[in-house]
Amino acid sequence: MMVVYFFISVVYTDLLIASLVNLKAVKGIERRLEIIRPYTSDRDYMLLVSEFRQIDDREKTQVLISKINSVATESHVILPKLDLYGIN
Repeated sequence: MMVVYFFISVVYTDLLIASLVNLKAVKGIERRLEIIRPYTSDRDYMLLVSEFRQIDDREKTQVLISKINSVATESHVILPKLDLYGIN
């Protein structure tokens, strides 16, 4: 019986961590998109938002973050640090 409770506890902890990491990623990317919005055209902004809404894996997340960083660098905007587990 203790093994079952332990297993459930481990699964719950894993799900909780995954949910928190996802929430942090969503909030961080949304914040960065809003920061760069004045420095990009409406069309480019909407394309970035569309790409954001289509994210379903780590690679797409990294590509979008790189694009956002590129816009910020070109516009001389300093973005807040975004530390995400497993994302460079």
